[in-house]
Amino acid sequence: MVLRFLIKQGISVIPKTSKKTRMIENFNVFDCSLSAEDREILSALDTNKSSFSWTNY
Repeated sequence: MVLRFLIKQGISVIPKTSKKTRMIENFNVFDCSLSAEDREILSALDTNKSSFSWTNY
């Protein structure tokens, strides 16, 4: 669901996995949909702070 949410937000996503079942799940990201409530919950998680050290000064 998070992959779907990020793609819908226009964010490029590169999922990492070596498991075939997870790869299939990642390819089938468009087989699901998010409710407005789900989108609001996920949007509320955004802290506007990067998880990458080169941008956290």
